[in-house]
Amino acid sequence: SGNGGSSNNIAAGVRLNITPYTGGTGQILIGPGSVAISGVATLGLNAARELVVSGQTSLMASGDIAVRASAIQATRGSAATLGTSGQFSLDSSGTAAR
Repeated sequence: SGNGGSSNNIAAGVRLNITPYTGGTGQILIGPGSVAISGVATLGLNAARELVVSGQTSLMASGDIAVRASAIQATRGSAATLGTSGQFSLDSSGTAAR
């Protein structure tokens, strides 16, 4: 957003899948900052390990949010808002990092 270009609406859904690769963490990091997702029926966040929020974070969606992760964690001093006008679901899977 902010580039003056066109935008695309994806009515069915968006899925972000993060799996560990050599040297990777398998984590989804959200923040710091604000993100708003609109025009999507379901936003799927699938982490092989954790969903981590960092800093002052806001993730808002006009549709459903489906999180699949072993844990949701926050870095020290974080303040996070995950909001949706639809359904929010959390499904535990994978193994938390140590």
